[in-house]
Order: sequence, then structure tokens, then C-alpha cells
Amino acid sequence: MRPLAATALLALAALPLPALAQEEQPAEGTAAAAATDEAMADASQSRGATGALVNAEGAEIGNVSISFLPSGIALVTANAEGVPEGVHGWHVHAVGACEGPGFESAGPHIAGDRQHGVASEEGPHPGDLPNVTVQSDGVLAADGFAVGLTMDMVFDGDGTAVVLHAEPDDYTTQPGGASGARIACAVIQTPPNPEEGQSGG
Repeated sequence: MRPLAATALLALAALPLPALAQEEQPAEGTAAAAATDEAMADASQSRGATGALVNAEGAEIGNVSISFLPSGIALVTANAEGVPEGVHGWHVHAVGACEGPGFESAGPHIAGDRQHGVASEEGPHPGDLPNVTVQSDGVLAADGFAVGLTMDMVFDGDGTAVVLHAEPDDYTTQPGGASGARIACAVIQTPPNPEEGQSGG
């Protein structure tokens, strides 16, 4: 019996435990890779578009983008130079037209059935955004979440514009927050549909 017991112990000792551990690691790595791929797939499902930001003189000073995150929330991003120092209101407007110098062609804010401003009882507009601050270097770099803004509102038949104002938004005054003159504007156009062009054969 002793030789048999010794043989059994030797057999157990000879089991490739490190190899088994190594075999488990790829499984964990595969799961991590799958999670990463899934996250990337979710990110790729976000949809958005970018437009050039022009000032009242018609000069291109930067760009603005609207993208819809996997959560459905709209993220509005602006990057520009040569913007006057100070606090500025900016909003998503209902018409994709930026005819200077006053940019009235952009129409009103995208309002839906809401009032303007987060401080309003029936607010905010889906097109409302938090104020942005520009320092003395004139550089604008801002992100803002537009609560209630949907793809259908942005990518409709007449397009959308993002307008930067001369004054801060007071988040209360109707219909535009007493934000002053429109000093810059970006047309946000309907992005290409990846499915279009595939159905024609």
C-alpha cells in the first residue's frame, strides 16, 4: 500500500498547477476584452455632428459639436479662440442657419413645451445650456449637457444651430435668459446615416 500511496502523492505533485492557473487567465482576459469591446460598441452607437463656429464678421473661430451619449443625454462641446472675455450664455437654437451679423436666422431656442431657464418652475428649455466663462486669452473650451434635448429635435428638417451670446444667461428671464446679442453661431447639420447607400444595391 505504501508504494501505491507514494505513487499517488507523486502524481498529485506532478499536476501542472501553474499551467492550470495560466489556463484560467486567458478566460479572465477574454472577459475583460469582451467588456471593452461592448463599451466601445456602445460608444460607437452615440450619434452626433459638428459645425464651424463663426463670429459676427463671418470668420471661423472654432467648432461646436452635439453628440448623444449611450444614456441618451446630449453633450454639447465648444472649442474656439478669439472670444470676448467674460461669462456667456449659449443655447441650442431651432434653425440651422447662421446669417450674420446678428444670427437671428437661427431662430429661438429649442424650447419644446418648457420655459427658459433651470431656475424657472417650468424650465428648462431642451436647448438651454450652462453659462461658459472665457478668460483674457479668448479661448473657449466648454462642455454642457442639454437636458431633454433629443435627436429628433436636433436632426430635424431645418437643422439646428448653437449660438453664443454676449452676456450671461440669468436662467430665469423669458424667453432667452437676457443673454444679450448673438456673437457667434454654428450650424449643426444632420449627420450621414450609415445605413443610407446600402439599400440601393
